[in-house]
Amino acid sequence: MSSSKAKAKSSKDPITVKQLAERLEVDPKELRVWLRAQGKGLGERGKRYEFTPKQADALAAKWKESKEAKEDTEADAS
Repeated sequence: MSSSKAKAKSSKDPITVKQLAERLEVDPKELRVWLRAQGKGLGERGKRYEFTPKQADALAAKWKESKEAKEDTEADAS
């Protein structure tokens, strides 16, 4: 059986926001809001975000950095 679901993802296949959100263990809506706030020309309004594996890795690292910085700021404020 060779259905599209059964095939392993190629390292060249685009990565969607949903897939990246699952990897980061966050809600896809929260990730989309964050992506739009980055203002780096990521995706066009009304279009789907799709990333290369390299782009997804960079975004994941940036996401984690921004969340850690937010946590540090909140800890300093209390």
